[in-house]
Amino acid sequence: MFPQDKRNGARHWCARMSVRVVNPDAPVIACLSLYPDRGESLPENTRLPPASTLWRLRGMAVLPPYQGQNIGTQLLRHAISHLVALNHNDNPLILWCNARTAATGFYQRNGFAIIGDRFIIDGIGPHYPMGLVAANT
Repeated sequence: MFPQDKRNGARHWCARMSVRVVNPDAPVIACLSLYPDRGESLPENTRLPPASTLWRLRGMAVLPPYQGQNIGTQLLRHAISHLVALNHNDNPLILWCNARTAATGFYQRNGFAIIGDRFIIDGIGPHYPMGLVAANT
């Protein structure tokens, strides 16, 4: 858990391994966390439209045995539709993240674009800032 995970407005979702029934005790196989953001943690040289309503996708993960089964995409689409429903202003709503280079294909397949220069996160490796215009109201 990161300090931003407790930020006012933060949202968290998970997918559980369960067959045909909702089971709150089933093991978590995927998760996604995001929070409203003012752009204070955007990497340098990031290109976004002015006056955007920003949400940061802080992290998402799918356990390896469940990857490639559309679970991450479904979780991401659910979160995006939630953000769209929350957007009650005329600003473009942008969901952004720092994507590991190995994950850029996943994000691009889900509508994200690279919005800045490649950079390194110490101890983790190379990343690209990526963004998705989730709604124009």
